[in-house]
Amino acid sequence: MSVEEIPEQAAPMPRTLSIALILALALAVACGDDTAPVPSPDDAEPEPEAQPEGAPEAQPEPEAQPEGSQEPEPEVNNAPGDPVLRIITTEGAVVGAFDGLAGVRSWRGIPYAAPPVGIGRWRAPGLPPVRDQALDATAPGPICPQAQAGSAGPGLVEDEDCLHLDIWAPPAEEGALPVMFWLHGGSFTSGSGSLGLYDGSSLARRGVVVVSINYRLGALGFMAHDGLIGEDPEQPGTGNYGLLDQIAALRWVRENIAAFGGDPRRVTIFGESAGAISACALMTSSLAEGLFSRVIMQSGFCALTIASTREPRGETPPAVEQGRRIAGRLGCEGVDDPLACMRAADVAALRAASVGAFGQPEVFEPSIDQHVLTTAPGLAIFQGESHDVPLLLGTNADEGTIFVTGARLRTEAQLVDAIRASFEPEIAEQLIALYPASDYPSPQRALAAIFGDLVFVCPTRFAAARSAGHGRPTWLYHFTHETAFGRSRDLGVFHGSELAFVFGTLGSFIVPSREEVALSLQIQTLWTAFASQGAPADEGLVWEAFDPIADRGLELSADPAMLQGFRAPFCDYWEQILGLDDLED
Repeated sequence: MSVEEIPEQAAPMPRTLSIALILALALAVACGDDTAPVPSPDDAEPEPEAQPEGAPEAQPEPEAQPEGSQEPEPEVNNAPGDPVLRIITTEGAVVGAFDGLAGVRSWRGIPYAAPPVGIGRWRAPGLPPVRDQALDATAPGPICPQAQAGSAGPGLVEDEDCLHLDIWAPPAEEGALPVMFWLHGGSFTSGSGSLGLYDGSSLARRGVVVVSINYRLGALGFMAHDGLIGEDPEQPGTGNYGLLDQIAALRWVRENIAAFGGDPRRVTIFGESAGAISACALMTSSLAEGLFSRVIMQSGFCALTIASTREPRGETPPAVEQGRRIAGRLGCEGVDDPLACMRAADVAALRAASVGAFGQPEVFEPSIDQHVLTTAPGLAIFQGESHDVPLLLGTNADEGTIFVTGARLRTEAQLVDAIRASFEPEIAEQLIALYPASDYPSPQRALAAIFGDLVFVCPTRFAAARSAGHGRPTWLYHFTHETAFGRSRDLGVFHGSELAFVFGTLGSFIVPSREEVALSLQIQTLWTAFASQGAPADEGLVWEAFDPIADRGLELSADPAMLQGFRAPFCDYWEQILGLDDLED
């Protein structure tokens, strides 16, 4: 079926490219026991097998060091010509490490905000405490509490006192270098900036300073509750505490990164999945204005509809309803001081309270609180109300595969049933015609294509078109390289499969070929050039800025080339069905 064959009288779907819609679709099609060996770059670090040529050897993560345990004063080798490892920050000195093999300095576990514990739970992050002694910054700090207990990863521990960042820099000060500020993914419920997959050493060798942060997740990071409204003058609304953490980290970078060799005027936010969704939100928040100069969004989207704190928005209930549910499961509704009750609950109880009836997990996401966000980020992008910064964004060829593994579709009839169970009848019949099983390697892959187009590929194309249409320098990419890992598990170019190429950590889940090492180096060159000069560039490669009429993006593969109209017929369909024409100025 072509786009022209869509009946004119077909009612458009609600404009709801929200995380709730994504997970609702995923749960609808992924019913059953999902035990497929699916990689989860957002949630856990894969076991290393080999390292690409020129990349640092994998090192076991050291034990996290709690703040205050830096007795005695860390030793520093001050011999002439040695890399400078002792850096003075606004809170005091930090002492890092030098990896002679990688040729990179690093500082791990630096607090960028006060511990968000006790009365600080569900408040805007405070300033980090000043230290009398130098901080031993040679080990990562605790990661923020995860959706699943015990999923921290090798050498890492969970703790609410988790607002730390890691820094990687070249061995010698080379002037003010561009800064790449990483936001990890994980559906706003899991992940950490300290995972080995995100080791910044390889990027730092390309002449940038890399910063990777933790931010509060799940209920601790994104829950809204009536009782919190007006309680904190630094967050007069409620919710979005994880976004406030990200903004606090950006402010810390602005004040301190020059001491590490970075240029505070050239800060590029780059993030994947939930990190990319966060990046889009920061592009539209007045609180983040002036804290960064460029953005890279990898496999994320700009939500067109998200919950408002207190008022329903169409079919979307107010965000505080979630807080009421969680408070009720904690036994804190109807008590004299509900907030004190909720703040007294331990992380295990809060984790359990974040799961509803029949094991259904709560979905956490940013919300419109009239402080951090005053409108849905996607609407701000569409209306030209985002910060005026260059944008590089893109998706992978098979974004949907890891989200539908639980569906286990083997026949065309099963595909038809899954589509009809997930969409309104009229739209379901159109999708059955537009995504026939015969066009894909399997019925499962056809369902994955629907999911990938609806959630990632087409929203990214929409955002690129509107960003470019409002005069923002914009570049679009499509990552199409299939690794042996993805091929062997019938995942294709799955969600997150570009991460190891961006960070040069290919050995974390595959034995890379020379072709893959070369592709990783090229992607790093393009990303760091964008961070340096505001435009991706590599010798001998032409990457045109995105133009909505020409609809051309770069295919990132072993043989990169400009590609026209990637998934265009499908995205044109979704644009019409979602009613995006109504958003035009």
